[in-house]
Amino acid sequence: ESVRFWGARDGESNRNYFEKMESDDLVLFYQDGQYVGVGFVGLTFEDSSDWASTTFWRNAPSNLIYTITEFDEVAVPRAAVNRIFGYDDEYYPQGLMRVASGRVSRRPVVIKRAVTEFDAKHSPRQDT
Repeated sequence: ESVRFWGARDGESNRNYFEKMESDDLVLFYQDGQYVGVGFVGLTFEDSSDWASTTFWRNAPSNLIYTITEFDEVAVPRAAVNRIFGYDDEYYPQGLMRVASGRVSRRPVVIKRAVTEFDAKHSPRQDT
């Protein structure tokens, strides 16, 4: 089997999010103008021995670890996801952040489905 995980550097803001994050919280991954992945938080833990940092991230000190379940790779423009949460099309996500609770009106599984279905409908990628 395989596991997907993601790490964040320790710092006041990242630690605050880390402590609030719970299993089954929806996470979206953003890079270069589009969302590139969507999944759910599994387990979280602090990598005090820096195993992940030294093994996978060239000693980058990212020791707040999130395992990710039900991950799907997507290619969805920022504006499409912004509309789901009621942000302006030009809004740019910055770093690790949470969507304001007042902007979330649907269950996480419904939001994930909307993102993956948008990708399936609009992505130029071809499954081989």
